[in-house]
Amino acid sequence: MAAKAATSCVRTNPSPCRSSPWATYSAEYGRSGGGVVNIVTKSGTNAYHGVGYEFLRNDHLNANSWQNNRNKVARGQFQRNEFGAAFGGPIVKNRTFFFGNYEGVRQGSPIQFLDTVPTGEQRRGDFSQTLDRAGALTMVYDPLTTRADPARPGNYIRDAFPGNRIPDARQSAISVNVAKFWPNPNRAGEGPALFNNYFKSGKNATKNDIWVGRVDHNISDRHRLFGRVSGRQSQTLAAGLTAENIAFPATSISTSPTRSAIISLTSTFSPSLLGEMRIGYTRIQNTSAPTSAGFDIASLGFPASIANAVQYKEFPTIYVQQYVVGTGLSVQGGSSSDVGTLTSSQPSNIPQDTWQLQYHLTWLRNRHKIKVGADLELMRLNSFNAITPTGTYYFDRVYTQGPDPSQRSSASGFGLASMLLGTPIAGNLSFGPALKIHGRYYGLYFQDDYQLSSKLTLNLGLRWEYTTPWAEKFGQIGNFLFDAKEPVTGNDGNFKFLEPGQYAFNPDKKRFGPRIGLAYRATANTVFRMSAGIFYAPNDSLNAGTSDWGNGLYLLNDSILGPPNPIPNTPPVGGSWSNPFAGGLVKPDRTTTFEGQNIRACL
Repeated sequence: MAAKAATSCVRTNPSPCRSSPWATYSAEYGRSGGGVVNIVTKSGTNAYHGVGYEFLRNDHLNANSWQNNRNKVARGQFQRNEFGAAFGGPIVKNRTFFFGNYEGVRQGSPIQFLDTVPTGEQRRGDFSQTLDRAGALTMVYDPLTTRADPARPGNYIRDAFPGNRIPDARQSAISVNVAKFWPNPNRAGEGPALFNNYFKSGKNATKNDIWVGRVDHNISDRHRLFGRVSGRQSQTLAAGLTAENIAFPATSISTSPTRSAIISLTSTFSPSLLGEMRIGYTRIQNTSAPTSAGFDIASLGFPASIANAVQYKEFPTIYVQQYVVGTGLSVQGGSSSDVGTLTSSQPSNIPQDTWQLQYHLTWLRNRHKIKVGADLELMRLNSFNAITPTGTYYFDRVYTQGPDPSQRSSASGFGLASMLLGTPIAGNLSFGPALKIHGRYYGLYFQDDYQLSSKLTLNLGLRWEYTTPWAEKFGQIGNFLFDAKEPVTGNDGNFKFLEPGQYAFNPDKKRFGPRIGLAYRATANTVFRMSAGIFYAPNDSLNAGTSDWGNGLYLLNDSILGPPNPIPNTPPVGGSWSNPFAGGLVKPDRTTTFEGQNIRACL
């Protein structure tokens, strides 16, 4: 395909394709670390031709999965309809032709969600019926009663809540509101701990529309023109879920529209000299929006200082676990969660496009087939990928375990009890930029296919290519300078933002790729081939895992409830998630120096 994107090409189906030859070692092809596939689309002819098709699958023809049978879950919904048609023919006989193809896919694949939700008693702070997996009563302890243990100097002790119930006055208003977003149990739980007491069935509905259209026109015997437009409109969303599932489970609406177009002019200057010019454009976009998009965390009771600062409104992520990873405490069997996680899918919007101009000249002389050409590309990418824009909060058993707060037990403390008290053991909230990245590509090549004899052909080629480093329109990315001094600590190394449009690293203009190959026809049915070459893969050391591609304004604020409590495993005095970032939020811009803070850099 003449038009290509920075990372992938536009998908099509086989009907409009005439051939798909592999091309690997010719100097004509570059900016790839592997094979190259040339997809040649069909053109119309002087006769009208068409084809139509339909393919059907559904759950009535499927068996249930082994996992579903094990968990006593019914067979999930599944439907797939794949249909299409292609048609081509003359517009003006012997001169202008058309060909078009359409394919539609409608698929519903099962969503089967099995997890644990709080019981009605637990939501009200009543843990008098909460058992561990061995059937022992899980006791919850009051962190405000933590004190020195007179019987064991150097140790501490705390009291259980009377009746194993957290009084209403001690429950955080935010926590009470959050608890409403867990749906009620709808199935008998498993074991004494009653885990997996909620099941929801729905389907992921996928809609794909793919089309290709092509027109060929013979300007004269020496000049031929063709144009092609293709595209794909794709959408996936969850169907069959209800309002109770806004954050449990997390679902999203994902779209990935693509467009591609090319115009090609082929000119025969003489029987031995052929030229071709191509102009191409490709656009690929991946967008994902959570079902909870637009959710205002102020409605949960979070302060305006937090709610007004978020970049993207959605339901926050809330983990209620036995022990949070990284605390040094381990989970003793079973799930790491006391109840399932409330969360939203990660929002993102990443459109990218490529403009491409090529010219190729082919000259046949004696036993030589010589081909030279140039390839120019403009690559643009906009990137917004929010990681945790409204905050992620972790609750575990540590703050409600006892009587010795430093001793863990499967029957001591409960993550949901810590959540109702409003005391997360950790949390964070991120800010990430919306980047406008661009780069350019230049390629020149020479290829000579020399037929040494009727059985032996030598292929020699050389390609020069140069991909500019990526640059950002507003200077929102930067570099880590090893020879600079960090002003606060005086340590080696500091971060510096690039100027708007400045390259992210030093350019490399010495990328020459020699190519060599041999083809020997031993018999009419046997050919031996060997080839070698140097290729430069399009790896530009950028990381799309975060909005800043690992090089700039992405910042993760860690939750601070207040000064650390000197008593172990006890929340800060007066601290709660009503003010989860007591130390303030850092919302970075180009003036942010990050002095005295931890930073990361892609090396």
